[in-house]
Amino acid sequence: VCMKKMRAFTLAEVLVTLGIIGVVAALTLPVLISKYQHFVLVNRAKKAYSVLYQAYYKTLSDLEFSNSCLYGALGSGSHPTESPLDCAMFSDKLHKNLKVIKYCEKAYDEGCIINYKGKDDVIREQNENSGISQDELDEKIDYSNRNCGFSTDRIKNYKAIVLSDGLTIISGPAYLAIDTNGSQGPNKWGYDLFIIYVYYEDMKKIKFLSSSGCAFIEKGGMFFDKMLLE
Repeated sequence: VCMKKMRAFTLAEVLVTLGIIGVVAALTLPVLISKYQHFVLVNRAKKAYSVLYQAYYKTLSDLEFSNSCLYGALGSGSHPTESPLDCAMFSDKLHKNLKVIKYCEKAYDEGCIINYKGKDDVIREQNENSGISQDELDEKIDYSNRNCGFSTDRIKNYKAIVLSDGLTIISGPAYLAIDTNGSQGPNKWGYDLFIIYVYYEDMKKIKFLSSSGCAFIEKGGMFFDKMLLE
C-alpha cells in the first residue's frame, strides 16, 4: 500500500498566519467594542425612558391630570406655572412611583452624583479652537449660566434621587438631567447623561424632549429623543 506523505506547516507559515489573524483582530475589535458599547447605552436610555414614562403617567393619573407643573400643561408650548404647591405635590408623588433608594438635597456632597462636567465646561471645549474671542466665549457661558443652569458648579447643589437600577434624576420634575447608569460611565452628555424637558399635552400625552432649548451634548453624543430611535 502506497501511503501519501503528509506535509506539515512550517513554523514560519504558522507565524505568518497568526500574524495575519492578529492584524485582522486589531482592526475589527475596536469597531466591535464601540458598537457593543453604543448598544448598551441605547438600551439603558430606552429602559430609562420606560421607567420615567410609567412613573410620570402614574403620577399625573394620581393627580387626576390636574397638576400644572410640567411644560405644556397650560397649552402647547407653555411653561410650567412653577407653583411651589403643584411642583412639591408632583415631586412627592413621583418619588413614590419610582424605586428611589437614595435622596440628596445636595447631589454631589451627599453622594448621589459624581463630579459631572457642566454645560459651561462643554461650551469651553467645543469652542477651544473656534477662533471666537474670549469676550464672546464668556458671553456664551454667562448666557447659559443665567438661562439654562447645569453648570459644573451648580449641578453639585441640585437635588437628586437614585433608583434601584442606578438611574439618577437630577433636579426636575419639568426640566431635569438624568444619568442612565449612575457612576458606571462614560458619564458624558449625549452618552449616558441627558437634559430632558417633560411635556404633557391633551391631558394624557407625555413627551420627553431633549434636542432643543438648553439641552446640550458632547462630541459624538446624541440627544435623548434621538437615541430612543436607534
